[in-house]
Amino acid sequence: MNRIFLALLINLFSSSIIKAQTHYYRLAKKVVNGTTSKSVSGGQFITFMADICFESDKNGIGVGHGTLQRNNNFSNSQFKVYMGKSYWDDESTFKFTSDLATLNVVTESGDIYLYKQTTAPANATTCSLIRKSSSTGGGGGGVYPVQPNYPGGGGGYNPGGGSYNGGYGAGGSSSSNSSSSSSSSRRQHDLCNGTGKCKTCNGTGSMWKGYGQSGKTRCPNCNGTGRCSGCNGTGRR
Repeated sequence: MNRIFLALLINLFSSSIIKAQTHYYRLAKKVVNGTTSKSVSGGQFITFMADICFESDKNGIGVGHGTLQRNNNFSNSQFKVYMGKSYWDDESTFKFTSDLATLNVVTESGDIYLYKQTTAPANATTCSLIRKSSSTGGGGGGVYPVQPNYPGGGGGYNPGGGSYNGGYGAGGSSSSNSSSSSSSSRRQHDLCNGTGKCKTCNGTGSMWKGYGQSGKTRCPNCNGTGRCSGCNGTGRR
């Protein structure tokens, strides 16, 4: 009986540990402003942990771009789709093949970057693309904090519901912000610059599919509505 109880405890403890996997993806092709180019170089380390992924160094430590949450509404037996913050913007879509061998990065503006999973070069220790922080005092900025911001704390990106509630780890709104809520509601929303249109599809509600696929598909960031997911089409926050 004691052995059975001990085995159950070990099994429970083991299943509670989140195992992370880190892969290196080499940039193979890009489509920017409708122009395709194979004159590309560099690559990104991507770490997977439970239902999130993020850009990291070779040891799985995030480079500070944020995290992307798996969206089961757009994932299927062929593709695994993650949405959230990345080097490119705050509403990126990472579309992996089911075996994680190929990655299509789709930005808010509709640009596409095709990555292939491969063995990392010997001298590669972190991502080729690391976003610089904005300067607060006229300095040169610098890289973002190393550790990624994990979802939680009351805020977070909700890809299924088409809303953006304060960002990963932001904790959402609090009572301390209530006094400024009236003035904030009159400011244009940062995600759409006050247009009320979804930046990913430019308000059309659809976008081109990734490499190797023809036709268009429903925009994952506005769920086909064409409205900005941050302000629900009002252009205000």
